[in-house]
Amino acid sequence: MSDCVILLKVILLGDCYVGKSSLMQRYVTNKYKEDNYHTIGVEFLRKEIVVNNQRYLLQIWDTAGQEKYRSLRTPFYRGADICVLTFSFDNVDSFDHLEVWWQEFLRYSGQENAKFPFIVFGNKCDLNMENVEEQRILDWCATHGESLKQVAEFTKQKCSSLSAKEEVKISDMTKKDSKVDQSNCTGFSWLQNGIPYLPTSAKENTNVDIGFSRAVQIWEQIHGYSDMIDVQTSDVIKLRKPSILKRACCL
Repeated sequence: MSDCVILLKVILLGDCYVGKSSLMQRYVTNKYKEDNYHTIGVEFLRKEIVVNNQRYLLQIWDTAGQEKYRSLRTPFYRGADICVLTFSFDNVDSFDHLEVWWQEFLRYSGQENAKFPFIVFGNKCDLNMENVEEQRILDWCATHGESLKQVAEFTKQKCSSLSAKEEVKISDMTKKDSKVDQSNCTGFSWLQNGIPYLPTSAKENTNVDIGFSRAVQIWEQIHGYSDMIDVQTSDVIKLRKPSILKRACCL
C-alpha cells in the first residue's frame, strides 16, 4: 500500500431534499437522521479510504439545492475532482433537473467538456423505484457521458478486470457496517455506458460506501492513476507519521 494520501474534492449536487446531506453523513459517520435539515450554502466532511491499495482523503462538499443559494455554492465547484449528481426516487422532478445541475457544474467549474469523473446516485431506493424508470436514467447517463465512453475504449481491459475482483474487495471491506444491495447494482453502468449510475439509500445504508469507492475508481481511470500518469503534486499528501498530514510529491 502506498504511503501517500491523495486529496480528492468531491461535490454533491442535486435538488433540495434528495438526501445529499444524509448520504454524506451516512458515508462519513455511519449515522442517519430522519429529520435532517436542509443545507444552507455549503458544508463539508472528510473521510480517508483505501481503493486499489491507494489511500485517499475525500473532502466531500454538500451543496444547497435551492436556486437562491446558487451564488454561494458555485464558487466551490472550482478545483473539484469528482461530481456526484443526485436525484431522489420519490421526486421525478429531481431526476429531470439533473440536466440543469450537470450544465451548472460544467459552467462554473471551468470544465470544457463532460470528460470528468461524474457519477449519478439515485437516492431513496428503499422507496418506490418505479417513479423513475431505470431506462430513462441509463439513457440520460449514456447521452451525457460520450467523453467517458472514449476514455473507456482506452482502458477496456482494466475495466473488465476490475468489475468482478474489485466489487468483492469493496463489499468485503464494507459489509460489517453497511448493506450492499447487489440486485440493485444491475443498473450500475461502467464507463463504457457513459456516466455511471448507482441506486442508493442513506436510510438503509444501501450502496453508499461502494458508490463513493466507485467514484474514486472513475477518477483513477480517467486520470490514468493506475499507470501513475498526470498526478498533480498539489493533490498528493505524504504521511510521515499517521497523525501528521503534509502536502508533498510521492512519485
